[in-house]
Amino acid sequence: VSQSRYATDIVDKGKLFYTLGPTKKKKSVSAFSDYFRYSMIKATGLAWTDSDALCLSENFTKNKYFFASDISKGVNWVANGTIVAPKTSKLISFLVESAEKTLMEQDLYSLKWGTLGPALLAEGVDKFNLRKYVVDSDYLHPLGIHEVLLPFNRSKAEEVKRRCKDSASLHLFNAILSEKSINKNNLPRGSFLHQKAQEYELIARHRIVTGK
Repeated sequence: VSQSRYATDIVDKGKLFYTLGPTKKKKSVSAFSDYFRYSMIKATGLAWTDSDALCLSENFTKNKYFFASDISKGVNWVANGTIVAPKTSKLISFLVESAEKTLMEQDLYSLKWGTLGPALLAEGVDKFNLRKYVVDSDYLHPLGIHEVLLPFNRSKAEEVKRRCKDSASLHLFNAILSEKSINKNNLPRGSFLHQKAQEYELIARHRIVTGK
């Protein structure tokens, strides 16, 4: 990226909004983040990846389209944590316009979590016949949404390492961790995340606590 941009260059701060999180116990910016990422791609043509994704490899696609997936009950579902698409594509126009239409017509606090995210992206992917660009969940999201605590569990470190062996990233599902009030900077010694923090020399620089 040759030049940094402020988020307000993409979406005016007056358009920031909150909805209820996945457990409906806390306010969340997840839906706004969904809208923002589509707007960002349309404005810049850059790829989007969630900031709660831990990079494990440099081997990313050079395809003009590229989408992540999550696994649930043995089925791969389109996920919007990583999105590569041309800024002038019909898909991106559809996502921005559909999100804006939904925001105008629906009460924000009745908006179901994921409506503007995976559900809308999946609709667009199918509408424009892009399903072949959806990668298997093991490649970007090797752990499912119900396994968010495994990377913090020292007794599961080897299992997580094995399941991430051929993955390019690990999605940490920040929205779920926040709902569970998990301190993401407290990494139990020996856990997969603690090992990665040591490998990437992050512990001293980012005030990461190494718990017992």
